[in-house]
Amino acid sequence: IERAEEATVPRVRAVHLAVAPPKSRDRQRFIVEKLQEMGAARLTWLTSDHGQGRRPKQQRCEAWVTSALEQSRGAWRMIVDDGSLASLVAPVIADPEASSGPQAYADRDPVVVAIGPEGGWSDSESAVVGDRVRLSANILRTDTAAIAAAALFLV
Repeated sequence: IERAEEATVPRVRAVHLAVAPPKSRDRQRFIVEKLQEMGAARLTWLTSDHGQGRRPKQQRCEAWVTSALEQSRGAWRMIVDDGSLASLVAPVIADPEASSGPQAYADRDPVVVAIGPEGGWSDSESAVVGDRVRLSANILRTDTAAIAAAALFLV
């Protein structure tokens, strides 16, 4: 092994995805791997009133992150933690009925995008956040919405 010259690679944009975990462990793994491959800075597994999935174990998440980081030859390791919608700083909720798209939040760095549970947000959770963003004209599955948000906000 020969060591080459080292360089610092700047992060394109700090995108923090806060996602209510889907029930399926395969979909959870998909979310972790794809967000790491795409270069998301952080993934927070959200607890929610209508959420049906459980957060995967931290050790399992770390293994998925490591695998995706190595595969994609990424320069930055994604942080994985857990929290609630109320604990997020200035989140933007993904909402197919929102009038603004990701361009409206181009000046936010970091940007925190919250993806709701399969059962949708409760009224009390929806009242917490005022900012909403439209990722698609359609209602997306949790894993699809997380990847779409990463793709739209990481450009």
